[in-house]
Amino acid sequence: MQVVLRDYISKAKIKKEPLVTLDPESFTQYSVKEVPTMVYRKDDKTYKISGSINIKYFMKQIEENPEKTTFPVSAQTFPIKEKSIVQELEERSNKYDWEAAKKNAIKSTWQNQWMASLPVSDENKIWYIDPTIQVNQDIRDNQGNLIAAAGQKGNPLAQFPQKLTMIVFDPMNSEQLTWAKIQFRHRFGEGKVMPIFTRIKRDDGWKHLEELRGQFYGQMYKINPEIISRFLIKSTPTIISVEGTYFKVQQFAQADVREYTRINQQSEKEAAQ
Repeated sequence: MQVVLRDYISKAKIKKEPLVTLDPESFTQYSVKEVPTMVYRKDDKTYKISGSINIKYFMKQIEENPEKTTFPVSAQTFPIKEKSIVQELEERSNKYDWEAAKKNAIKSTWQNQWMASLPVSDENKIWYIDPTIQVNQDIRDNQGNLIAAAGQKGNPLAQFPQKLTMIVFDPMNSEQLTWAKIQFRHRFGEGKVMPIFTRIKRDDGWKHLEELRGQFYGQMYKINPEIISRFLIKSTPTIISVEGTYFKVQQFAQADVREYTRINQQSEKEAAQ
């Protein structure tokens, strides 16, 4: 795809190569269900056309039909099948069918749920995870065109930069819960921020879950073994973020959790006076 884009940019004789990246949030924001699709924002209007990457044609359509915001499909399109890395992580961290569980076994659901009892840490640590993958066999599209050759390596963060933060914490620990809420508020609006719990009250899990969602703007995800092993999580709280082409994993000492919370609560108190 990058090769195709560079060839297109070269033929368009653009002096300065534009930044080309993948923004999963935009696919949702503009209801993009098929490709190719172009979206153009001007003033308070958003224009969209599918089936073309001809910018001149798109601009001409807007000029000739200023009252329109969506234009007819101009050529063949293809449905979007790929999952974004954000969507993949969301699904992995929240696989459980909450509604089905409520209907089938409301009272016993949380008694049988796998949860992670991770210890607190007495030291701060940072490590990095390289998400580079290697293709084991040739991958081709429906027309037989080679997309990736066997042995080829690729880093999804290098090709499609993401703004993603995962806050992993134990809500049964009151200090971690307060700390996680402050971290979430400070980072909210900076890309995708996912609060992930390691365990909740088994006797009253649904009520506890709803309480947590209420404190995190309706968002809450459950940890699973894949996330723990993939990011080598040993204790809580831990924050996973994207730094360049790597995932940065930051483990926090309990003493620093307390100090961070104390400083922020003091600042909020002074600001309110």
